[in-house]
Amino acid sequence: MIKRPGRGLADWTGGRPPAKAAKKEAPAAAALQSRVKGDMVSMTVRLTRSQWVCLRQVALDEATSLQQIAMQGLQLALEKRGLKFR
Repeated sequence: MIKRPGRGLADWTGGRPPAKAAKKEAPAAAALQSRVKGDMVSMTVRLTRSQWVCLRQVALDEATSLQQIAMQGLQLALEKRGLKFR
């Protein structure tokens, strides 16, 4: 196969090495900053399919969202430890 010119990574970067960041941050902190919008923060929760099916069924039975179920669970867990969930 013939290699076509102009299709490599160097062409995208102009043949320059990547610029180094002036200040290195921890990967987790950098990822968190990119997911913060005002007062809201995004987060991901990983569930097995059976866990998701169970939670989804509860949400449908209660006519509520998975978000509300998660918030209620977090509130109960924190109150159990004497912390306020705002």
